[in-house]
This record gives sequence, structure tokens and C-alpha cells, in this order.
Amino acid sequence: MQALPENVVRSCPGSLMSHESHDMDILDPIRESEKNTIVSVLLRNAGNRSRAAAELGIHRSTLIRKIKRYGIDIQS
Repeated sequence: MQALPENVVRSCPGSLMSHESHDMDILDPIRESEKNTIVSVLLRNAGNRSRAAAELGIHRSTLIRKIKRYGIDIQS
């Protein structure tokens, strides 16, 4: 399948590329909601990541990874 043009591979039923693209579209609203929740909790906790992580029920390192992934910049 490497020799086929990308648009042909994507249109192939069962192709990994079509599933990956589809999954990204399906998850976009969930990711946006998660990002908005993180921003709200960080603001409520004056940027304190430890308190925000505790409120979210996740480990501080997980929160930091998500902050980086979403490009969140909250100045404390």
C-alpha cells in the first residue's frame, strides 16, 4: 500500500489511515472539553498545579503532560 496515493489509501475500507483520521475527528470535542476543564481548574487554583491535579483527581505529572500537550499557558 506504500505505492498507492494517500487519498486512495484513506478511502480504502479497513485501512489504518482512514481509522486514524476518523478517530482524530471523533476525539477533537473530547480533547477540547478536557483542555477547557484543565484551564478552568488551573485558573480556580491560581495556577497551582498540585492543587489543580488533586481537584481533577489525577497525578501532578499527568496534569503537566496534558498542559504541554494542549499548549496551555497559565501564568501563576
